[in-house]
Amino acid sequence: MLDHVTFSSVSSQPAKRITRDDVCIAAIRDQNIIVDPEKGEVYRVRGPGGHALKKPQIMKGSGCNGYLVINLTAGGAKRQVRLSRLIWIFVDGVPPCDLVVAHKNNIKTDNRITNLWLRTFVDNIKDAWKDGLFKNLDKKLNKDSKALLVQDCIERKMKQRDIANKYGVTLCRVVQLFKEYQVKRSEERRV
Repeated sequence: MLDHVTFSSVSSQPAKRITRDDVCIAAIRDQNIIVDPEKGEVYRVRGPGGHALKKPQIMKGSGCNGYLVINLTAGGAKRQVRLSRLIWIFVDGVPPCDLVVAHKNNIKTDNRITNLWLRTFVDNIKDAWKDGLFKNLDKKLNKDSKALLVQDCIERKMKQRDIANKYGVTLCRVVQLFKEYQVKRSEERRV
């Protein structure tokens, strides 16, 4: 399906500069995976060491904040990628940098192409709030701790991973709280 996408050579880039999208494109281009966008599934055709498998194996993925993710390797770079983004790239190419691949029905494991769409990050967050997807995320944080965590992010004196360790939450939660703060702040400026 990626006939309309131009490929840059992943092998000519240093491994640390290869992005998740580069790895997705290389895996599709090199036919190391089979993507079934209608079912929302991805199959591996190569095993350890790059040996061809007799029969394709489904890549079930593991959960990361509710999303299914898999590990792909290209050009010496191993990257964890969301199945939803990989399937989108297979069908429509890499989305613009200001958009994210979102799930229409809010079921993060339903990666059928008919359930995927592009949204701005802000719109995706608003949809998630509206649909009540942020319940029980702050068992470890009270209101004051959240404010201090966000303040640490604003000051940028610590890496976000260190902030996560300091407050006993995941890195993803730190990023989420900081982005929520930015969304609320931008909405307040508009009013």
